Amino acid sequence: MYIKENSGQMTLKGFYAPFAERLSPENRWVKLSKKMPWDRIEEEYLKNNLYYSLYRYIESKGSTYNK
Repeated sequence: MYIKENSGQMTLKGFYAPFAERLSPENRWVKLSKKMPWDRIEEEYLKNNLYYSLYRYIESKGSTYNK
C-alpha cells in the first residue's frame, strides 16, 4: 500500500550508486525529471488507487486496525 509521508527524496542506507551517487545536471533524464509535475502525478495516482482510498476510509472511521 502506498502512503505519502513527505515530499523529500528517499535515501537507502548503504546503497552505492555506480555513478558516484550523482548524475550530471546535463543528463537528459535529469532534465526531464525536473519538468515533471510529480505532485500532480502523485495526486492522480492516489485518486485512482483503491487500496489507498480504502485505507483512508478505514482510518477516518477510527479503526483500531494495526498498521
